[in-house]
Amino acid sequence: MNETTKWGIITAITLLFFTCLIPVNIFASAIYLIVIVGAVAITFVSVKLLVSIFLKDLTKAAKNDEGLDEGARREAMAKAYNPSGCVILPVILVLFWGAVALLIWREVEMEKNEIHNYGQLTEANIIDGSSISSRKFDFSKIVLGFKKIDGDSAFVNHSITAKQFENFYKGEPIVIIYSTRYPSIMEVINTKAELDEYLKDHPVKK
Repeated sequence: MNETTKWGIITAITLLFFTCLIPVNIFASAIYLIVIVGAVAITFVSVKLLVSIFLKDLTKAAKNDEGLDEGARREAMAKAYNPSGCVILPVILVLFWGAVALLIWREVEMEKNEIHNYGQLTEANIIDGSSISSRKFDFSKIVLGFKKIDGDSAFVNHSITAKQFENFYKGEPIVIIYSTRYPSIMEVINTKAELDEYLKDHPVKK
């Protein structure tokens, strides 16, 4: 198996793992860690694949698998020089941030699909909350308590912005849609349009 085939397979497996094989509840609960680790892994294997395609002769000469003396090795490297090697750093940055965007988009889509397929409309109460924010970061959240469809109680942390936090108060009832499989995955219904959108796909049984 040559290097291009090997890294092509590894790249495909890596992409498949981080975009399709991680369950939505684990992805949502550890999104920052998964996005960073996934972006680094995808970038690494993608660079290896690109190097095996565009810089294979240069890599072969640098490894000196043929046991050439130093002069011959340098000559082989100069002959195999490819200008594409000069753009490796920009390529790494593009791949990394592209992978970050891909994984964040994938997580958002997974949550949307989870809510669409397993969403249950209910009323929750704001049990608690906290807000720590500045110009560079925003760690605001509310704690919601609600009864699940099976009768058990659930308490879920829901991230919001500092501006949104000012509009809520402790004990306030709000309408939410939560996943019956993973109650920690939920969304707050803020407008009648959002409620109508849910009811369109999940009509109330009479």
